[in-house]
Amino acid sequence: MKTLNFGILILCIIALSSSRVQGQDELKISGYDTLKVIVEYLPTDLEEIGLSTERVQNKVELMAQSVGLKLRNPEDYSDKHLYVRINGISRAFSVDIYFNREVAFFAGDDFNSLITRYASTWNNGTIGTHGGDASYVMDAVEQYVEEFLNAYLKANS
Repeated sequence: MKTLNFGILILCIIALSSSRVQGQDELKISGYDTLKVIVEYLPTDLEEIGLSTERVQNKVELMAQSVGLKLRNPEDYSDKHLYVRINGISRAFSVDIYFNREVAFFAGDDFNSLITRYASTWNNGTIGTHGGDASYVMDAVEQYVEEFLNAYLKANS
């Protein structure tokens, strides 16, 4: 019985960790027309097939600008940002797109315990193989950034 309960618990944890919220509230935000884009540094295996952080950053920024969003300087503070993480080893890769925003919560019963942190309120991504061709990775980035931008603009229109 304990093994069955433990198995059900593991399946629930996996299901919850891989699901994402389908509503629009996680993307609704004031000042939505300005967005900061952050692209994580790429692993060497992906740089060897012709990808670079700059290439991904430029593509994501162009996509955001093409739908009318203004970009914040990556060095400036922002209470929200689009975060792009691409990992790869050998011929395998993963792409994860996150919309992170500042959230606040109380750490205790007292109102003086307010804590603010960044949290992901929207995310999606994929895994795949690239066969040594960077365009497979870039196609995945474009697909999920486009999905984010469509949901973001819909939530804020």
